[in-house]
Amino acid sequence: MEFNNICYGNNEINGTNSTRFNFNSALIISPFQFKELINNLFFNKKIQNNKCFIEEFKTRKEYSYYYCINNKEMKNDIKKMESLKFIVKKENFTFEIKSEQLWYEYKDKLYYLILVPKNSEIINVEWILGQPFLKNYDLIFDKDSKTLGLYKQKNSSNKKKTNNNYLLIILIIFVIILISCLILIIIYLIKKIPRKKRANELNEEYDYFDTKNIGKSSLIN
Repeated sequence: MEFNNICYGNNEINGTNSTRFNFNSALIISPFQFKELINNLFFNKKIQNNKCFIEEFKTRKEYSYYYCINNKEMKNDIKKMESLKFIVKKENFTFEIKSEQLWYEYKDKLYYLILVPKNSEIINVEWILGQPFLKNYDLIFDKDSKTLGLYKQKNSSNKKKTNNNYLLIILIIFVIILISCLILIIIYLIKKIPRKKRANELNEEYDYFDTKNIGKSSLIN
């Protein structure tokens, strides 16, 4: 696939924009121009201070890989690194890999998942995109028509708004039910209280007349 631009943050990476996909690779392979850029912006100082290191990759000796000391300071520095962007102008779409997604933590080391050429003789090599790129996007490949399709994910903020709307509706329904129940209870109590009063009055009258009759009968006797 040919991208219009490939950038590290706002820094355009010169050289080839041609890429190939490798579903079986856990790595990304870059051209030499990226090595020059990432060294200047990130690795050179850390290599000089023995915080990061570069070594020959065993299975593909024409390439090198980076690894760094695994500590809090380095993890904070990694968060400050720029994203790697692959831009398709026609579709107005950017494939983006954030810096944290390009590192693998293993024991006391942090491994950078992008291999770089050992020297400038491999300067025109194309990008080979493995899992760090592919796991971020649902891609469809048609070998016959040589086309690539993409399932665009809906904006997460829209999902949050939708979820918030559902919660608000549920809350309103709950409040309405609660108020309705309270109104019914109040109406029930209002109806019951007068009946109790009338019953008490009847009892009092009964007691009064009964006492009065008893008094009369005793006088007659």
